[in-house]
Order: sequence, then structure tokens, then C-alpha cells
Amino acid sequence: SALNNHTNNITDKNTCVRVIYSNEVKHIDLPIYYKTNSKAEYYDEIPCLAHKGSGWIESDPYKFVQWFSGKAKNQDQLKRIVRYLKAWCDNKQPPKMPSGLVMTILASNHYLSKERDDEALIETLKAIRKDIDPNYGGVYRCYRPTPKTTEDLLEKYPQETFLKHLSALIESGDQALYAERANDACKKWQLHLGNRFVCSSIEENMLGNAKSFEKSDVMYANAKSAQ
Repeated sequence: SALNNHTNNITDKNTCVRVIYSNEVKHIDLPIYYKTNSKAEYYDEIPCLAHKGSGWIESDPYKFVQWFSGKAKNQDQLKRIVRYLKAWCDNKQPPKMPSGLVMTILASNHYLSKERDDEALIETLKAIRKDIDPNYGGVYRCYRPTPKTTEDLLEKYPQETFLKHLSALIESGDQALYAERANDACKKWQLHLGNRFVCSSIEENMLGNAKSFEKSDVMYANAKSAQ
């Protein structure tokens, strides 16, 4: 009720109320949490999140932030990989693609560092596919690293759809690495990451194997565009 008429578009979701701004491009999710103890010495207690269907469930976003901060310590490239993957899933909606939480977990658990962002992204994607695609010996699942650790976050996302888009992204990424022109390589990525991945800075006549380009030519310079 407090959010009614705040914007023209407010959605009542299972775990939050979503306030949508700027022609549905930006939004803020507002959840409700509680803890039985508010004193500083009780920080180890797991907060409870209001869920429309399940009542109060254990949920600790602060613990997740701590977990990711540990994974990404001195790993700025991992943070960029997460941004690329979030932009990718957002660009492919609809159909339903995994949330930013899922992609953050998958990227963090399978991150492979490389000198260049495009190479690191491809190797990370292939490691993810090997782990979750049954055709590559994997199991389609993704568990939370923090409460609730037994919850499979991939369960509600269609397996066939996600794995199809994952393989398509890997295929285009492989092609981009060996494209003869930097502009062609960039467009391969843009096909999946959308217009937030900018190719305007790439000169049309830049020749040579894309794999040999410096970071700024293909992905590194555009890292912030995928936020």
C-alpha cells in the first residue's frame, strides 16, 4: 500500500514488491525481512524473508554478499564476467532465463581467469555447461552457497531453453575469438549481450585474428556497458 502510485508500474512478486522505473528498464525490489534478535551479538542468526506462498523462509543476503566478495577478491575480471552474464540473460527475456543470483553463483563456481575477458568468458561458460548440461556429463542444478543451501535455484528455469541459449553463446564466442575483423567479433557478442555491449568504438577496417587483439579492442573496454 505504501508503494501504490509511486510509479505507474508496481508488481507484487513472491518475495518482494517490484517498483519499475524508466519505461520498464530499471526497477527496485523491496523485500520484507525480520530477525528475532536485533542486538549486535546476534548477527549469526539467519534472517527470515516474507514469501507469499511459503510464509517466512530463511534468507541471508548479507551472507551471500560476503560469499561473493570472497570469491571476487582481487578478481575484477570475475565481476565483469558476472555483468556480461546478467546482461545476456536480461537480453534473452522472454523466455524465462536464470536470475542474476543464479548467474553469479554459476560464474563464481566455474570462473577461469584469462588475460582477456572474451577468453575468460568462453572458458567459464564451457565449465558451466560441463557441470550442468547432461549432454556433457553434468547435472542441471545450482545450489545456494548460503541459506538455504539445499535449494536448487535452477529448478524453476526451463532446462532446454537455458542450455540451448548457453550453447549458442559459446558457439558465437568461439567464432568471435577467430573472426578476421574486430567489428565482426564484437557483433558476435552483441548478438547475445544486446545493445548495452557497444561496438561503435570498433573500426570497421580493423583486420587480423580477433584472438590477437588487446583487451580494449573487443570486450574489456565495454565491461561497464553490461551492468
